[in-house]
Amino acid sequence: MCLHAFDVTLIFFTVFITFIGCWLNYYEKHVPAVVHKAAFYGQIGYKGDDANCLNFIEIPKSSFRQMYMYACALCWTCLGYMVMVHFFDNNVHWLVREIVDWVMENQQPVSVMASLLAMIMLTIQCTRRLHETLFLQVFSEGSVMNVIHFAMGIVHYTISVFSIIGSSPLFCGSLSRKDIIWTDKQTFVVLVPSICLFLWASYEQHKSNVILANLRKSKEVENVVTDEYKVPYGRLFNFISSPHRLTEIAVYLSLALVMQTKTYFFLFVWVFSNQLQGAIGTHTWYLKTFSSYPTRRFALIPGFV
Repeated sequence: MCLHAFDVTLIFFTVFITFIGCWLNYYEKHVPAVVHKAAFYGQIGYKGDDANCLNFIEIPKSSFRQMYMYACALCWTCLGYMVMVHFFDNNVHWLVREIVDWVMENQQPVSVMASLLAMIMLTIQCTRRLHETLFLQVFSEGSVMNVIHFAMGIVHYTISVFSIIGSSPLFCGSLSRKDIIWTDKQTFVVLVPSICLFLWASYEQHKSNVILANLRKSKEVENVVTDEYKVPYGRLFNFISSPHRLTEIAVYLSLALVMQTKTYFFLFVWVFSNQLQGAIGTHTWYLKTFSSYPTRRFALIPGFV
């Protein structure tokens, strides 16, 4: 199996987050403070003063807004470019083709329908997340994250977008317009299930984020009244501690079903590993912090984890 730059990066991310996550979640007492502070943020981040040496590379957690601005701009730009190339007979710029060939050499193309559908889904996801970070989510004052997390987010969305473009028929290989595959049987088979899964996951993730945001707002005037963490209730929160993480996994599962490429398989595994470790850490924190926390809740998947 030939691995290109994106594949290697995603495999590295997966191995790294799985190792660090398991180390922190199951052997926290043996984890150096500097590792804990570098790996996690938010309510499960390191709270001590033993790793202040990392303060200089910390940025506000609200920087997620800039990350989604980048992701959203990249998605809309690339979606428009794909439409221009496939439907308005524009040629792929030589520099774009060179970049695709460099990071995704020998990539097997998918159908035009699959690549366009995946790009539309990813664009919708990034646009919604940008709207939520700008107008819905409440970031704690003074809450920070390591700049490494921001950088990994930028890399993640760059790979997510260019992996779609790099698998689109006219962007990879040397196929002419008359030889490209506009649609195929496997895309038709997964079309409806993938779209339904994506729409459900997007809707439930939004509802979960609304519940989390409302914990810090006044019900009367919707003003922010606190930045403390509270126990969320309602919808999927009645069963698991991190429904926003479960639905993130579902979004990328729907994308992987549409794309059916090696890179998007690695991308799904990376997202699953990342969200799983975060969910386990969050669930453990809830149990330690709130004595009345519902013990029937699972971390991520009802009945399993």
